[in-house]
Amino acid sequence: MAKLNQGIIGFTCGIAFLAISQTTFATDTVCQGLNGLIKAQQATYQQSILLVKNSNNIMKKSDKKLKRLSKRADKATKRLNTLQAKLAQAQRQQTAANAALMVEKNALKTSSVALASNNSRVLQQHRNKIASLQREFSTLCSSPTAAKAAAPTRRHPSYSTSKKTDIYVGSDGIIGHTSDD
Repeated sequence: MAKLNQGIIGFTCGIAFLAISQTTFATDTVCQGLNGLIKAQQATYQQSILLVKNSNNIMKKSDKKLKRLSKRADKATKRLNTLQAKLAQAQRQQTAANAALMVEKNALKTSSVALASNNSRVLQQHRNKIASLQREFSTLCSSPTAAKAAAPTRRHPSYSTSKKTDIYVGSDGIIGHTSDD
């Protein structure tokens, strides 16, 4: 019976050993599978890190480009503002120049009217003076002695000595010459 007990114990130990070894083998397989999963997860994690780094690099480059574009936009805005200010100044100067031109034009018109009036007055004074001189000359030349005194003593070289030239004042007051042919 001792042998039987030993056999049962041995059998039980064998089954237990077999169960333990199967469990160990199964555990090793599970552990290897878990190790494979962990390695795959680590590889995925490494790839994720690379993707994040690449994304960060792309974002940095994009930020640099965005900053450059922003600086360009700021410069363009400043230039546009400067040009708009210059345009507004030019428009104000144009308006002022137009106003000054209108004032000058009105002053010139007033001066032209005044000058025309003055010229007309001076011209009338000259006409009056000429008429007065013609009347005086006519009076002087109407007497025979005055006509001889007023006659020119020198004749133009184109006149022949056979022609007689007299000075007369017409009825319209114009002084003229006549010659006997």
